[in-house]
Amino acid sequence: MSYKRGLKMTFNKIEKKWIYLCIALLGGAFFWLLGENGYVMGGDSELYINFGHYSGVQPLYPLFIQICRKCFGNGIYLDAVSFIQGGLALVGCICLVRFLDKSFRLENGSVVVLFLFSLMPYAIEIPGHVISHEIMTEGLSYPLFYFFVLLVLKALFEKKSLPLVGAHIMSLVLSLIRPQMQFLFAVVLIIGVYMIMKKNWKRKIVVFFVSFVMLLGVCGLELKGVLWIDGVYERVFFEGHSQNSANYTVQARVLYASNAEDAELFSDPVMKELYQKTYAKMEEMETTWRYTPNNLWRWKHIVGGTGMNSRIVQGYVEEYLRNDVGLTKDIEVEQTKNKICGEMMNVLLKKNWGRYLINSFQLMPSGFVASVLFQKEGFYVLCHIGTLLLYLAAIGIVVLFYIRRDLDNRIAETVLLISGTAIMNVVSTNLILFGLQRYMVYTYGMFYMAMFLAVRALWRKYGWKFRKK
Repeated sequence: MSYKRGLKMTFNKIEKKWIYLCIALLGGAFFWLLGENGYVMGGDSELYINFGHYSGVQPLYPLFIQICRKCFGNGIYLDAVSFIQGGLALVGCICLVRFLDKSFRLENGSVVVLFLFSLMPYAIEIPGHVISHEIMTEGLSYPLFYFFVLLVLKALFEKKSLPLVGAHIMSLVLSLIRPQMQFLFAVVLIIGVYMIMKKNWKRKIVVFFVSFVMLLGVCGLELKGVLWIDGVYERVFFEGHSQNSANYTVQARVLYASNAEDAELFSDPVMKELYQKTYAKMEEMETTWRYTPNNLWRWKHIVGGTGMNSRIVQGYVEEYLRNDVGLTKDIEVEQTKNKICGEMMNVLLKKNWGRYLINSFQLMPSGFVASVLFQKEGFYVLCHIGTLLLYLAAIGIVVLFYIRRDLDNRIAETVLLISGTAIMNVVSTNLILFGLQRYMVYTYGMFYMAMFLAVRALWRKYGWKFRKK
């Protein structure tokens, strides 16, 4: 027996509890000691800390920060937020790895590899800091997403509906942290339909359609529930009402896709003047589709232009409301501004929806790259090629594990769930907003976890036979 093989056998004989203790210590060092110590302020941190009435800010994260403020005091509450987020992230990683370990009877080495992969989304800002240090919604949404995936996999593997109910609840919680996560309602709907079809589609076709309608209704109620809870939050804490954040995000995107002559679409002279002033400034700043570069980095211009357009139009609308209309209360200005921006969005979108979709599709390649790879300028074309190959490999694995009866199709379900969720995230986010890296990496580590499980299964089934030949 070779020394290398003997060492491997010795490592795999170590009791699992010691392996989990080691990865827990490693994870603790990663989440609490690596990079900048304490908390890190992000671009939107002030919105959550100030606990004010801000459109697009969902209620749970600001409430979480205020609870920490009450419990730990003004001196250290942000450090406490960072510490709790790191602990929750560590528990989420270990729980998902432990579930996969029990499901596939993994060796000690495989457990360690999966755990290292699970840390990947949190490392996108390294060497600066770990994501869990940031006072940003991702500090909660990343680890809770791990629990969401765990519940969905548990429902699939054990063929039970109770974990799927838990996944519904978790998708609701995540949507109340980040509005982007509402796409998870569709994920749970598809999984529910898949489970019904797999079990009953030949014998109980009526049950399938009834169940599909019921699941669709549940998802609709969940979407309404998000708006209702957000409305309660606004009324209780700010004496306001729920606002549609799409009135800002989609409006900024459709402004990017608009033209100067679109001013004639507005019958209201005030709206027409606001649009003309906005478009003139956009032309000055070169933040319309006419200035989009014809290369793979076009997404940067679209993202930057969209952000600038949002600030331009909101600035002009707010100036009009305060100076011409005479509104003084911030909450009245915010609510009226949201309404005006929504009206402008609806008018422009009816004419420019085609260009809007083109811009959305132009954003998606970078989103797909960010979901599985880092975006490096020196070899950006290779990043796109690598992304395409990785997704094609995932499709191939799903097909192979489904058609081969001697392979565990739970691995196909795992790869399909993770890659399918990644695709839905990229598409839905870029249709409404744009796919910054931090928005896209929810499935980043999980993708490699799933692919590792597939490669491991193929090696165990065919690898040794190949080596003997």
